[in-house]
Amino acid sequence: MRKYDLLANELGLMYKCRTRIIPYVMTWDGLVTTYHKKYIKALGLSTSTEAYIQSRVLKKTLESISLDYRRGNNEGGSAIEEVETISARLCSNPEVRYETLQEIK
Repeated sequence: MRKYDLLANELGLMYKCRTRIIPYVMTWDGLVTTYHKKYIKALGLSTSTEAYIQSRVLKKTLESISLDYRRGNNEGGSAIEEVETISARLCSNPEVRYETLQEIK
């Protein structure tokens, strides 16, 4: 958290305002922190914004796993398939995105 404190202090000085660190975390499979609801409320994120964030996390995770796989780390084969399946479900149907986020909450 120290690096975020330094960044928050610097931004506060630059823009002459108060800053607050909100550690919003979401993994590719939808795992979230215990305080997820509290952070969502503090940030004012809509369900569609949450779905967008999760889709970006999925995409970046898939890219990372694919890159590792191509470099010879063949352990990621089943993980690639799992991420691709979840990604396809989220991208093909907006209702699934909403349901997935509701399961998280």
